[in-house]
Amino acid sequence: SNWIKSINVTMTAIVAVFVMFLPGVNLLTGKQYLSSVKPLGVIMLLCVMPLASAMSKTGAGEWLVAALFGDGSASKTFLYFAITIVALIIHCAVPSGSGNAALSASLMFPVAAANGLALPAVLLILAMQGGNNFLLPLEAIYSYTYCYDSWDFKDNLKAGIPISILSLIMCVIIIPALVGIFGIVGIAA
Repeated sequence: SNWIKSINVTMTAIVAVFVMFLPGVNLLTGKQYLSSVKPLGVIMLLCVMPLASAMSKTGAGEWLVAALFGDGSASKTFLYFAITIVALIIHCAVPSGSGNAALSASLMFPVAAANGLALPAVLLILAMQGGNNFLLPLEAIYSYTYCYDSWDFKDNLKAGIPISILSLIMCVIIIPALVGIFGIVGIAA
């Protein structure tokens, strides 16, 4: 779909799976498919974008932003911290990097612009948090691997807490500092 816009990625995947089931091709059987693809992962993938859309349309995201950033008197460091935490919370509620990024950006860019934050720094923070869901195993890839009983939720937290703390430090201190050092401080009008 990157080259031909009229071809949908989802439809391409469905057609490919259909071809794999065709008689004579025999790449997949129904039993093989059902034993390797667990319904939880498929259901989770199907629910992510509608959840992000619902949060956006109902105003839940705007309410959260207004509750956190209502009076505009917070320091820039606190605002970077709050944006990082809100993006992490949204990622737990919307366990997909792309859905999270779209929802977080639509909520955080107005806050950042209104408070004089560097939008490139906010964009990098949101991108980092879009890939940081190590606390709760809710991403689709987790649901595929969880069914093999090689790890559990506690294992995810053991590894996820140090990664999330490092990510928080990078988002609050390092990213804004680097954006300032490199002079990428433009604010969109």
